[in-house]
Amino acid sequence: MLAPPRREESPARPPDNFAELVESEVTRICRALTRALFTLAEDNILERLIRHHQRATIDLADQLSAQMQNSSSRADGDLRRELLSKHFISELLRLLDYFERYFPSYFNTDQKVPQAYGIIVLGELADRAAQLCSAFKLGIKSQALLSCLLDYLSPFFDDRRPPGISYREAAYLKIFVRELEAALSRSEGEVDAKVSETLFLINFNHLGFFLYCQQQVKNELEFPDTKSGYIAILSTWLSLIRSFEARPGLAYHPEWPPVKQMMETWLKGELETAMAGATYLNPPLSAAGDEEKMELQLSVSQIACLARLFYEENVYPDASVTDLLLFISRHYRSKRQEHISPKSLSKEYYGVSQVTAAVIRDLLSRMVTRINKVYFPVWAAACVVYYCF
Repeated sequence: MLAPPRREESPARPPDNFAELVESEVTRICRALTRALFTLAEDNILERLIRHHQRATIDLADQLSAQMQNSSSRADGDLRRELLSKHFISELLRLLDYFERYFPSYFNTDQKVPQAYGIIVLGELADRAAQLCSAFKLGIKSQALLSCLLDYLSPFFDDRRPPGISYREAAYLKIFVRELEAALSRSEGEVDAKVSETLFLINFNHLGFFLYCQQQVKNELEFPDTKSGYIAILSTWLSLIRSFEARPGLAYHPEWPPVKQMMETWLKGELETAMAGATYLNPPLSAAGDEEKMELQLSVSQIACLARLFYEENVYPDASVTDLLLFISRHYRSKRQEHISPKSLSKEYYGVSQVTAAVIRDLLSRMVTRINKVYFPVWAAACVVYYCF
């Protein structure tokens, strides 16, 4: 005998005071975590506590958003349930805002924001970002400066919108739009200069912006005919960069040095080289050119990438970047160039591409394989057996 068809149970109806219950629970959590802050608990325990609540709250908000999307696509969607879900999500976002505002030392800014929060943030800023890009296209003269700004802003309002955004990225986007709008509203000064000064203020350490700033200096260095004039231009630019204000804690790319620091380091290196009797814009000195150079089967960009890895791993503890690049240019040649100028090395050093990094990664992997084969044969054989069987 066939069993009767099973009736699908309808979801439980939320209580009438559901909204009040959610608000009181969020308030209770905020008070409990605030009391925990004034206990004798270790910082690492408090950090784990806050980040656990942050992660759980984000997951719950995303689950509610997904349920709302599914129910809105069905004809039998419950309007009351949808409104309560929206209220629930808004309370969860309030809780996350409380974590971010009152526990900034423990809050994980690299955590992805909830989907609902991302929609709200990007929705508020999309039109303003689009208007900002239009103003850039009309006012900015330098194509290099314009390109790096559009490269950053365009994904937030066109079809290439990124799938997720962290709290750090969302906060930086808000500051970026606000400060650039304020800069363009000022009547004095050229647009390029106003925008550049603002980008130093908010530490827009985008590689394209750094290369643009370098090129501005190099354009002026083409005109002086004397060493003193060359040094004067570099000194003026160094004083100008040092005069720019920079807000602490802000960064487009938090893992890279501040753009102000990169420019100061590069300008100091140029000044040291100029005062020593050579410039990055001229070929190597004859004394250096007479030395026999060792040929490397690497391109200039690959040599610069290796030099940067060695420097950042403190292989040369007492050398500056300038010293390192000058030494390489005087004693080595690439597989295609007999003379490597410090200028080209400097450009490649600060602008390592992913393609170059992939070549160097492959080279280092082969070196590791060779080390394992020669010096750890038993371990290498065990690995072969493990992966084969």
